[in-house]
Formats: sequence, C-alpha cells, structure tokens
Amino acid sequence: MPPDFESDFVKAARNLKQKNRKALEQRIGKLFLIFAILLVAIILQANPSLFTHSSNSSQDFITRLKYNPIPPSLTSPWAWKNHETIHPIVTSLTPDIEKSIKSVADYIAQQESDPYLLIKALHDYVISRLTYDLNVLKTGIRPAQDAQTVFSTRKAVCEGYANLFMALGREIGVEVVFIGGKIRRDLVPVDLIPMTIRLLNSNYDWTLHAWNAVKVADNWQLVDTTWDDSDSAYSADYLMPPPEVMITSHFPEQSDWQLLHSPKNQDSFEKQLILTPEFFIHKLQIISPMEYPTDVPRKALIEVKKPLTYQKEIVAFFAERKKFGFSVWSLPDSNPFTAENRANVKICQSQYNEGEITKISCQFPDRGDYQVILFSFEQGNDNVRKKISPIVQLRFNVL
Repeated sequence: MPPDFESDFVKAARNLKQKNRKALEQRIGKLFLIFAILLVAIILQANPSLFTHSSNSSQDFITRLKYNPIPPSLTSPWAWKNHETIHPIVTSLTPDIEKSIKSVADYIAQQESDPYLLIKALHDYVISRLTYDLNVLKTGIRPAQDAQTVFSTRKAVCEGYANLFMALGREIGVEVVFIGGKIRRDLVPVDLIPMTIRLLNSNYDWTLHAWNAVKVADNWQLVDTTWDDSDSAYSADYLMPPPEVMITSHFPEQSDWQLLHSPKNQDSFEKQLILTPEFFIHKLQIISPMEYPTDVPRKALIEVKKPLTYQKEIVAFFAERKKFGFSVWSLPDSNPFTAENRANVKICQSQYNEGEITKISCQFPDRGDYQVILFSFEQGNDNVRKKISPIVQLRFNVL
C-alpha cells in the first residue's frame, strides 16, 4: 500500500472514531437530561412543597437524600414505663464535664452503651438543662437559637431545643436530623401570646414548630424535647413514640419525616381527633366522634373503648371557644376543676359504662363552637381526684 494512501486511511479511521464518540456522548447527554427531567417531575409530584418553600428546599432535599427517612421496622421502648425518672448519668454530671457540648456528649456516650438509653440520656440532658424562653412569645424578640448559644444561656424555643439535641447526638456519631413543621392549629398556646404581639405579627404562622428524628438500631425515631420539658414532673411522652402517635399533633414540612407508610396531607392532619400520648399508652380507642370538628345538635355523645384492665375513670368538660379558648397543651398539670375554671367550663355530667365502653353525653347550652376535653384520673384514698391527665381533645359545632 502506498505510504500516502495508508496515512489517509488511518486519518479517516481516526476521524470516524471521533465522530462516533461525539455522537455517543450526545446521545448519553440527551438520555441523562431526559432522566433528570423525569426525576424532577416525580419528585415534584410527590412533594410539591420542595419547590415552593425556596428558603430551605435545597437543604431539605439534600438531607432527605442523605438520610433516606423510612418508617421504622422496630419500635422503641416507648413509653419508658420502667424509666419514669431522669437518666442517672444526667443527674451526676459535674461542672467540669458540662464545659462544652462535646464534653457532655462524650461523657454520656462513655457511660451508656445501650443505644436507646443513650438517646434517652441526651433527651434528658436537654429537657433538664433548658428552660423554654417565654419572653420570645411575650415580647416577640427572638435570641439566637444555635446549639452553642442555648447551651450557654440555658434558654430556648423549640428551634433551640432541637438544635442542641442534634448537636449532642452528632458529636458522638449519632444520626440526628432537625425537622421543621407545624403543630395543630388548636394546640397553639395562644393564651401565652399577648394580644399586642399577635396584632403586630398578624401574618406570622404561630403553628410553626421544630423537633428531631434520630436513627437508633438502624431505625428512624422521632423526638420532641420541647414538649417533654415540664416544670412539674419528668416526661418522656415524646421520646421516640410510634409515628402514629406523633402525627396526631406534629406535621413535618417534608412528608417523608412523618415516617408513615401512608403519609397524611395537611387537611387530613387537621381533621384528626387530638389524642395525647397517654391515650395510646393505655390502648384506649375512640368509637365516636371520628372527625375534628363534628357537627351536632345540642347534645354530643362521646364513646371511648377501654381495655378491661384499665382502672382509671374518664370525665369530660367543655367550654365555648370564643369565650374561653383552651387545649390539652395550655391546661395546667394540676387539677383543672378549679373555681376559676368553673366560671367558664362545664362538666359533661351524663356518663355511664357498658362493659369496655364509656359513654359521655355533653349537653350544650346554645349554638356555637365548643371545645371538649376528656381527662383520665385515679381516685385517691382521701376521695380526692389525683393524677389527672388530658387524653382527648374534641371540637363540636353545635347547630
């Protein structure tokens, strides 16, 4: 073969190879673009809020991809019936240990090997060291809520509680996520917010809330340290409860963090009955009503199914919402049947038991919007009601 012809042949083969490579790269690029568009469309259909809440959407998307939230296959030791007091490690901490977030987290991790009790200890540290900053509600002035600030000041609102719990966990390699979302509209502690603040912030969404998800034994669990911080007694009601318990009051911005196989939307979330953790702990069941709110004539019938082993009594009281707003959260832990409350609150007197079913009839005085709360209580030896706990919040539109 002549030298020139051989050179031309090699050059032509090389050019053809380059053309084929460019064509293949173009095809791959087009296929990748189509795949990316389809992926975005699927994500948009499943979670439209991801693209409508621009401030945190990219961070939320990255967080969800990184942590892959799925419903737990193993339950936690909730409701800690054998652990009704603060973790002893937390009570034994000395000032030299509490010098930093890292030193606290490291010490707790060194002392506690059980993965669930480790999370309990972190939870207990947060609720025992922080105080809810009511001045934020009263003045509208919001100090910094980063973990270091609340660790130093010992004051926070929900964001600060969640940030400190997350920081403690991540210091020792625990996967913890900050969850932003909302609580039920009728659970907002409006009575703690001065009217002037509400008027000055008329567009503010008072349902906004923050809590955490934490991975334990390869399962995601939910934790709300803010709602477990009580001045009266130790509480672990919101320490890794089943997702079915959390969704009755907490609605995360990203639906994956409901950790439910069938997530709820905002409408179905608000229409649920408001049930407290104690309701689930004692395996109670509401037979009627089934929606929130419920339209009724002047009388409402409430039916609660109780296990045969349930020894407590159940009572109910009501008040007209526009005259005396209240919720299971805003009521005090002490006896709610005080002289002050009786001026606005009426007890549902008609009550009878049929085996496992307790039936309560509430007679409303007039048309209007009424709130009804069911309480469980134990009778003391001195014939005084004690250990009174709210278990159900209902709402009736009296026609």
